Amino acid sequence: MPSIWELLTDAAIPAVAIVASTWIAVRLARSERQQAAEARAAEQRELTAMREAERRAAQTDRENARRDRIIEELVELFAMLIAAPPTAEDLPPTIRAVRAKLLTLGSVPSASALADWVGARTPDAAPARAADGTETETDTPSVADWADEMIGTITAWTRGETSDDDLRAGAAGERTT
Repeated sequence: MPSIWELLTDAAIPAVAIVASTWIAVRLARSERQQAAEARAAEQRELTAMREAERRAAQTDRENARRDRIIEELVELFAMLIAAPPTAEDLPPTIRAVRAKLLTLGSVPSASALADWVGARTPDAAPARAADGTETETDTPSVADWADEMIGTITAWTRGETSDDDLRAGAAGERTT
């Protein structure tokens, strides 16, 4: 019969070595799986953040293009008013077109201050005119002067020379007076 020492050296030590090496291998594999899962999760978060940034940039580009198109149309309406001052009959449809463009422009968040400012200064009706069709002397500026002021402010705003805060303050002051 073998002695305990022989059993220990012949069976137990190799069994412990196998169990220990297996335990170490299992721990290393588990650690590698956790690291790989964390790396995949980090990569997924990074891809999600990149896609979100691209989506926001595309949305901003679309909004800016829409804003710029509406502003161009507004400037064209104002330029028509400067180039050929309308008769009293022509003015209300043009003012309605300006107001429609302003409503559309106001729906673009980056241009709402400009839309409010121009809207606060857009007349409700044509200036008073004499019987011969010329404008009468009033405190209101002529349509051409008003349109010129609007183009000037829109141009200054698009160049960054006038801030949204300046426009908001001007629009609020115009509504209260």
